[in-house]
Amino acid sequence: MRTTKESNYIAIIGALAFLGLTILAWVFYLERTVFSDVAFHTVTILKKQSLFIQNQRFVAAFTQLFPLSAERLGMSLEGVLKLYSFSFVCLQALVFTLCVAWLKQWRIGLVMLFVSLLMVQETFYWVQSELPQGMAVLVLFLAVIFRIGDTTRPANSWLTGLAFSLLLTVCYAHPMLLFPTLFALLYLQLPQLKTSTSQRHLLRSATLFTLFVVIVKNKLLGATAYDSEAMSRVKNLIQLFPNYFSIPANGVFLKWCLTDYWLLTLGFLGINTLYVRQKQWLAALLFNAFFFGYLLLVNGSFPDSFHQYYIENLYLPLGFFVALPLALEVMPALKKWIKIPHWEYWLLGGVLLIRLISIGLAHRSWTERLNWQREFMAANPGKVMVAEKQLPMDKLLMSWGSSFEFMLLSSLENPANTRCIFFDEDPNRMAWATNQPRSIITEWEVFKFDDLPKRYFQPSDTSLYTIRKE
Repeated sequence: MRTTKESNYIAIIGALAFLGLTILAWVFYLERTVFSDVAFHTVTILKKQSLFIQNQRFVAAFTQLFPLSAERLGMSLEGVLKLYSFSFVCLQALVFTLCVAWLKQWRIGLVMLFVSLLMVQETFYWVQSELPQGMAVLVLFLAVIFRIGDTTRPANSWLTGLAFSLLLTVCYAHPMLLFPTLFALLYLQLPQLKTSTSQRHLLRSATLFTLFVVIVKNKLLGATAYDSEAMSRVKNLIQLFPNYFSIPANGVFLKWCLTDYWLLTLGFLGINTLYVRQKQWLAALLFNAFFFGYLLLVNGSFPDSFHQYYIENLYLPLGFFVALPLALEVMPALKKWIKIPHWEYWLLGGVLLIRLISIGLAHRSWTERLNWQREFMAANPGKVMVAEKQLPMDKLLMSWGSSFEFMLLSSLENPANTRCIFFDEDPNRMAWATNQPRSIITEWEVFKFDDLPKRYFQPSDTSLYTIRKE
């Protein structure tokens, strides 16, 4: 797909970019792991000493192997959390390496690089979501498809089986992945990409396979309760019709496109400019239909927007829509138009460096959140339950994972005294559990002290919980 010199440049830039992400993941491991879902998963994995897969999203097994392996090796809690934080970067770096070094698909490696950095900001600190994990697997699937269709190398029949196995994983990773998957499968069949006949047959089979799996998963077997509740928000589109342009979330997204997602904006404009210049109207229609259709789906589901970290996670497929034609069409076209040797690699490296700096600076609100929790522990000894309305929720963002967050943070900083602190919209609903002196109240269950692994958690306070008054 590229010459050896070009592939080397991409490999070097990618290695440096993922090294930068690894350093950030290592330095800000507390910001990434002592928060809601990841804190809950960490405590559960350590308590059960097994993987903890929710909602049939099996793609999470890769990242969860890291904290589980750390536990099996007897590593400290700090080591467990650092490895868990690194695992999410490791997945993307592994896919990039497989694309570039094994499958020899350099441009698909670029797609992985773009997906990892193009519009990632707050989601770097909310790592648990299976959506970006599934997108990484989707990129690997595309690289295998390109490898099968590469006429310069003999294809192995087992690669086809691998491709469909990866596609099955993607279908189960997250319901919103249906849209980037269909976009990729249709996009690769566009005339200008000149895919082989056998490759087009494979792409069509993959499209039918994707639709079949989604129908079986959601209609015949039945979607999980969590997925069903999340997808029910789509009904908002009916209620909002035809006032789609006046949705408040649109204005919020446009603001973010100028401040945080400026690279997405430039990529979007570059792709449309290329399509207009080359009169590729079918490609333009496909790209814009998926981009704006998906944007409407997300903004219609959350018309008043939401916490940026959560909405940004749902926006990530927009980065995938841009990354694919940016890597496969725009960059090769720019290289032909601009005759300055290696300019594109200097530009790519510079842009990715700016993105790394931007991601690093985004830690500040997440670090402030941790510092507030430390101050709260210092000012509130004992076992305490607090209502959300008494807390700075603009800083804390979510309350349901508070018990797990305080268990981890307190055990790290004072191993002999795991704290028992519970935040909730209405802590009185758990009043029935406050008469158990050797227990920790969490959102989902009441943990007995003796059921927790003593290597990591040593709660010593046997007093009863008190519900803080307003």
